[in-house]
Amino acid sequence: MIKKMLLFVFLCTGGIVNGANPNIEFPADAQPKIPNQVIGKQNVTNVLQAIPGSVKELKTVTLKYQRDIIVASGTNQFSVVTNVDEPIVIDWKPSAVNIGRCQERGYSLERCQNHIMLAEETRKNTLLVCGTNADTPVCRYYNITQETFGRRYVKDITKNANDMVIHGMIPSDPKIKFETFFTPDKTLYTAVGGTTPLVKKWFMDRNGPNLGPLSTYPNAFPIIGSVEIISLINTESKMFVFFTETVDGNLVSRVATICANDPGSKDKSDRRFTTFVKTKIDCPVTKDASFRFDLHLLLLTD
Repeated sequence: MIKKMLLFVFLCTGGIVNGANPNIEFPADAQPKIPNQVIGKQNVTNVLQAIPGSVKELKTVTLKYQRDIIVASGTNQFSVVTNVDEPIVIDWKPSAVNIGRCQERGYSLERCQNHIMLAEETRKNTLLVCGTNADTPVCRYYNITQETFGRRYVKDITKNANDMVIHGMIPSDPKIKFETFFTPDKTLYTAVGGTTPLVKKWFMDRNGPNLGPLSTYPNAFPIIGSVEIISLINTESKMFVFFTETVDGNLVSRVATICANDPGSKDKSDRRFTTFVKTKIDCPVTKDASFRFDLHLLLLTD
């Protein structure tokens, strides 16, 4: 039966010669369609390269009820890209006094600048931006003015009157790996690596950052060695912290979880996580291997 069917197909198509039927004309291949996201990404890259100084994409911020903007970090400046034609460049330099004090502490002139480390829209049309400010980190709020003629884009950005010193929100050393995640319920998680690693949860909806944050206990990470924060991944009920730490000379991959409803310790003057739990991630290839991949590709479920 199968042989008869094959013979029927062969006869109806006139036979196949060298893998193709010369009596059938196929249409030309259509031009490949490049997704708009790819084109937009390339345009943004070109815009960032045209900005004076060394800048890199910090993150994409979704404005409330509006469109996405891209914030690029630099030295003594940051940029906002909204329509890939006219990026808004904001200068933010530390004072000469702060630079001098930073150098007196033995740090290089390169470190004693303002390196932008954080940008989040913690309020509608308001960015919270933090910089190292010559080894004395400072945060400030920027108001966003938008135009909606033809297409939505950011027309102007102006800073609020006062700068804020928020201890522990960002590292003072720009070379330390640093990750943040702002949740829909207006809480900001920050994770700092290095020799003094720390994970904190800031409550931005109640009196801003003035309400004391929750933080990890000093013994949550190893006392000896350095920790590198790889990524933060959030679900409705938990925050996952992926990181590596050194144990007995070996680099170990770990993941920690923090419950979203963690009430914190009873000591209101020194609020700590009570649900921080970490475990080792075993590699099936070799025990000495550690992860170095984009964890956002993983699908996490409770």
